[in-house]
Amino acid sequence: MFSENHPQPRHWYYDFCGQQKPYLLNRINNNLGAISKISYTSSTHFYLPKIWV
Repeated sequence: MFSENHPQPRHWYYDFCGQQKPYLLNRINNNLGAISKISYTSSTHFYLPKIWV
């Protein structure tokens, strides 16, 4: 993050991860040809349809 001392403060930052969380496991490669992809979703995604039935 970069800040500039100015009467109207301004801040800049660079998103190195492309809006993805860097600490979440999203792919496993065993280097033998098998690649497993993992995706995440909120638990409310499964809960909300149940309460509206």
